[in-house]
Amino acid sequence: NRAVVVQNSASTVLGVDLTTGARTVISSLSVPNGTNPISGPVAMDYDALNDRYLVVAIGNLEDRVIAVDPTTGTRTVLTNATVPNANPPVLDTPLGIAVDAGFSRALVTTLGPDTDSPEVVAVDLATGVRTLVSDNSPPNDANPLIEPSSNNPVYIVDNGFAALMSLDVNSGVRFVVSRASFPDALFPMLSGADLALDTANNRLLITDQVLEAVTAVDLSTGSRSILSDETTPNNVNPFDFVRGIVMDAANNRALTLDRNLDAVIAVDLATGARTIVSDDTTPDATAVVAVDLTTGARTILSDATTPDALNPLQAPFGAAFDVARRQLLIGDGLARAVISIDPDTGARTILSDDTTPNADNSIDAFSPLEIDPATGLIYLLNATGHAVYAIDPISGQRVIITL
Repeated sequence: NRAVVVQNSASTVLGVDLTTGARTVISSLSVPNGTNPISGPVAMDYDALNDRYLVVAIGNLEDRVIAVDPTTGTRTVLTNATVPNANPPVLDTPLGIAVDAGFSRALVTTLGPDTDSPEVVAVDLATGVRTLVSDNSPPNDANPLIEPSSNNPVYIVDNGFAALMSLDVNSGVRFVVSRASFPDALFPMLSGADLALDTANNRLLITDQVLEAVTAVDLSTGSRSILSDETTPNNVNPFDFVRGIVMDAANNRALTLDRNLDAVIAVDLATGARTIVSDDTTPDATAVVAVDLTTGARTILSDATTPDALNPLQAPFGAAFDVARRQLLIGDGLARAVISIDPDTGARTILSDDTTPNADNSIDAFSPLEIDPATGLIYLLNATGHAVYAIDPISGQRVIITL
């Protein structure tokens, strides 16, 4: 129950829990290692036949398709200019990818040689061998595509032609489904970034970076309408630079990725209403995160809702681990407290604050915590009071050591 996104700036593949919004690293420059780094990722699809993610990347390390193991994060090159061979067609500035499971291949859209001869290239999922599906005539600037529907076509957003195209994957023949003047001039596509097939409603959903919207295209008529933008259905959680989109039909929504907001935003398929699934503050920016020392994977140990809402962290400043009593101690400047966190459950309890165990020697400015391994006493500097405190690790009693 997760969405998977590729983060360009960090060359990282992230998993996003669709229930909590928590993010974990699947693959990065250090997970599991630096081999075959994902530099310049532009698109991704899931290869269910081989249980892996296929990432299209462009840039200094060649235009290529990289396979990412969802369990280990291991990356392997499926195809590039020399893998498995140097035979044409090569991937010239690839922009999109969709797995065509029925033919055991991935379909990659590219700008083609000299970036002015767009192509659709098929990549064999077993061997990485590339074959040409369609090329060399307008429209141009073919952007990401989606998987074939049951009656064979794939759909391509073509920004140069301002059109949605249908491509027969056997013959390479292309058809216009919708364009700026067909069937009318309403809501023309200005800069389509990604698309998803909403089968239940017989439409394609397209993210448009200029309109900052999700546009719906009726597959029977080609008619376009705005499903969600800064005024539709309201101005709550507006897009800033929306790019990726996938269907979450089970929950009657589409999941979009906003590059500027660094957010996964859910769009209701009926109303267009937007909700934040995960961003820099969701599920909670104030959290204790456990990092696996082998894989580097991150999980939320304790935050405002994990495991419950009791004694939430507000402004954690210092942390120390009390091995003898198996507790993680956090100094919280806003709560004016030392909070004990169970490392197994994430449960938070107040060890020491203005009322626990009493009001004596209250602390109003925290420094990092230190634990004396011989006595178990917790030491901290109260910067405002210019004092060093010792705190009993069991009772929470505070004593001034020196002023």
